[in-house]
Amino acid sequence: TNKPIHSYVIEEKAVEIRSILSVYEEYTVLAFRYTANLKNVWQDILWAFQ
Repeated sequence: TNKPIHSYVIEEKAVEIRSILSVYEEYTVLAFRYTANLKNVWQDILWAFQ
């Protein structure tokens, strides 16, 4: 076969990077939701004190 030796490594890295990015996206979404919820809770608490 005339397939280059390094192509497999590059493919592996691409898959790794892609999975890292998707995990990072999930965490970002979760963190965003979490902060949004915290903000809502905080506003509720402040509103209750007024």
